[in-house]
Amino acid sequence: MLPIHARLALIALLLYTVAPLTAAPQTKDSHGDPLPVGALARLGTTRLRHADGICQVACSSDGKWLVSLSRDRTCRLWEAGTGRLHHHFTEKDLDFYSVAFSPDNATVAIAAGDPFHGGNTGIRLLDVRTGKVLSRFEGHHQPAYNVSFSPDGKTLLSVSCDQVIRWNTATGNKLSEWKLPTTAALSVSPDRTALAWVDGETEDKTIHLADAATGKEFKKLKNQHNEPSSRSRFHRTARRSLRAIPSSRSTSGTSRPAKSSANSSTKKAAWRSSFRRTATRWSAVA
Repeated sequence: MLPIHARLALIALLLYTVAPLTAAPQTKDSHGDPLPVGALARLGTTRLRHADGICQVACSSDGKWLVSLSRDRTCRLWEAGTGRLHHHFTEKDLDFYSVAFSPDNATVAIAAGDPFHGGNTGIRLLDVRTGKVLSRFEGHHQPAYNVSFSPDGKTLLSVSCDQVIRWNTATGNKLSEWKLPTTAALSVSPDRTALAWVDGETEDKTIHLADAATGKEFKKLKNQHNEPSSRSRFHRTARRSLRAIPSSRSTSGTSRPAKSSANSSTKKAAWRSSFRRTATRWSAVA
């Protein structure tokens, strides 16, 4: 039998060997992201994930960052290369509508608003590195649905359902403001000096071009999507096709029997009738 001191030494050795088997539970998943308290493992990943549908995504010009807006009422900034969450921004009772990176990718502009109580429509400027709100631009009556920086980053253009505002990004002051008609579609020029839109009330199918600073319209592109012109083009094609149908001719210098000629005329008339019905159906669809 071993002496008491030898038995104590053996017990200590066993405890030292078994200790790693009873280490603290794992706190990170296979990607290195923290697990919820009490969780043993994670199936899948939380990277590039929202709790609800994603409304808009923007990518920084250097390709390093992604920012996403979701119906879960969060704005999330991700590392594009790894998908790791960098920052998470949210406010009580706030929905997000539009987002844009500054040209130097140091700032993100976010348009938001409270859909239940109204207001809180300020445009937030977030620092990409820290995730903190640098400033808020107040002035929209309704939430802006389009925000974009000028190429030099000195101005920000924001468009809501009834206003177009240009801001000084350094001071937050308004540089210009004008009332926008109700639109069905809108686009901003790359240099942020002009807007193009289609009137949403009259549906006149005319594209309007205006100066982004003054709202002065300088050009109209009419009938760019004119449905009647599309139908008339179809009818012209149909008429040409009908005129191009060959008439019945003799074969090998002999006249066809009367029965054959009658059959040919009947078939041609049936073909014309079928073609006209097809043209009518396409015209209705157009």
